Amino acid sequence: MMRTEALCSQGNYCSAFGLLLSHTVIALLVILLVPLRYKSTIVCFNQANQILFNRRIKQNLSVTYYSLLPFTFSIIVKIIISNIGFYIKEPELYYPYNLAYFGPIIIINVVGVLCCICEQEYDEINQEIKQLCSKDVNKKYKTEKLKLLMDDHWFATNFLDNISKCFAVDLFLIMIDIYVQLVLFLYVTLWSMFAQKVFSGHIWPHAAGLLEVMIILVKLVYLCYRCDRAVAKGNFTLFHLRHLSTVTTYDFDIQPVIKIFTLKLNSRDIMITAYGFFTINLALLVRVRLSVFTGKK
Repeated sequence: MMRTEALCSQGNYCSAFGLLLSHTVIALLVILLVPLRYKSTIVCFNQANQILFNRRIKQNLSVTYYSLLPFTFSIIVKIIISNIGFYIKEPELYYPYNLAYFGPIIIINVVGVLCCICEQEYDEINQEIKQLCSKDVNKKYKTEKLKLLMDDHWFATNFLDNISKCFAVDLFLIMIDIYVQLVLFLYVTLWSMFAQKVFSGHIWPHAAGLLEVMIILVKLVYLCYRCDRAVAKGNFTLFHLRHLSTVTTYDFDIQPVIKIFTLKLNSRDIMITAYGFFTINLALLVRVRLSVFTGKK
């Protein structure tokens, strides 16, 4: 017999319960992980402080450093709109669901800021390698400077590895939560508002639903983009080294340093993973989009 209605969209339906359960439980786990990894967190923060203290090119802070503000503001707006548009039957469930936003979002922004610091360090290294390609630079200075840049790049890669190891479980849980939230919330929102027209004639429930989807998507896009940018800058150093090697073909002092630098770059993978299960980058964003909207991996 053909089903004429989705039973999971009435009363305390299973999809909404799945949203509540995954969101609050995962957020609680993320918060509980904070004291368990405080040592590795301190190491990451110390490395970030060392990179910022030793910056060679003084730049203004990126907008990324303040990304927590629009995130928080959008969530507050969504909570206000939800309270306007809905009658809250069970506030003991509704408000913990909304409070559960902040734990994962803080972790996402911490990882994003740390990745931004690493990205800028890689970018400064790449710029200085590019400057060494000039013929006006002293040969001895080129060799000594490249050795320093090689050490700095290795330190930045260690820093990126520590970010990945420190927040590995958090990133895994957050990505699972984002995926579950996106799938279930899209189903609940589209079915309730557009198929059944539960809130017909009321704009606030529609606005709250669309804003919820936007918040989930922004978290996914932001995390994947920030991690991908840092990794891309680190890998792009190899291109500058090849160009420097071409320019200094007959400089027999700097060529061995370039070879060692290249070998170091090729000896390790620059990436951020969620506990080794998947790599967080823009390719993951595409896979999640395809999986959610088309059902294909």
